[in-house]
Amino acid sequence: MRNVVLMGLPDSGKAAVGKAAAKLLRRPFFDSDAMGEKESQQTLVRLRAEKGGAVIALGSDAVLQPELMELLRGDGLLFFLDRNTGKAGTAADKQHAKLCRRYADVTLTGGTVPELAETVVTMMEMQGEEL
Repeated sequence: MRNVVLMGLPDSGKAAVGKAAAKLLRRPFFDSDAMGEKESQQTLVRLRAEKGGAVIALGSDAVLQPELMELLRGDGLLFFLDRNTGKAGTAADKQHAKLCRRYADVTLTGGTVPELAETVVTMMEMQGEEL
């Protein structure tokens, strides 16, 4: 079972969409922003070993770690919540958005939290994932 990985700039709704999608998919939810860096890394390693499928909201700095992103890409479907890049005024925000686009399998640009969660579920179904 593949993980659902949500990426985006701060305040893009990663945690809210992640929680809603996890509920619909009946999978555990992990918010790497809510964990310490060490705990977050240990959780990702454990998820890779278990192959149980989870919904993961990544902290925006995760895209700055190419090795981590390639590991996540191997085990999951990566979604970029491109909901606030119009507000990406700083160079750092623009770089983060560019990296999110590079790694994303799917880019979601609009909609409410429930609509985005439903889209995540639909995309997982289209990928042949067990729900």
